Amino acid sequence: MESLSSSEELRSVAWDVARRFVEFGSYGSKIKACRALKRRCKGFTDEEYLVAFEESVALLKTAMEIVANNAELLWQQWQAQQGERKQIEFQGIDEELHQQHPQFSLSLCQLTLNWVFFWHHLK
Repeated sequence: MESLSSSEELRSVAWDVARRFVEFGSYGSKIKACRALKRRCKGFTDEEYLVAFEESVALLKTAMEIVANNAELLWQQWQAQQGERKQIEFQGIDEELHQQHPQFSLSLCQLTLNWVFFWHHLK
């Protein structure tokens, strides 16, 4: 398995902290969320933790807007598939999210869209 660069690791962990903060109300405040990020991913400045967290929250919020704008198409695609392991084809909306947030990998953008679609439209 290929290891993540330190900045990719920071963004990946920040995404998980932001997801828990936004979706579940974890941590209670931005300051506490950044402390959690610092505990989980050592070696960065306080400013880097804050920026990574805020960028991850912005990524989630943009993904929510994009999925909401495409919910009908995604839902139809989901219903048309058979089997237990359904795979959404984002048909360019993953690239749209990636263009708006180029600091995140395309695969993390796709994960974000999958999470938002599941959490807000399938659950």
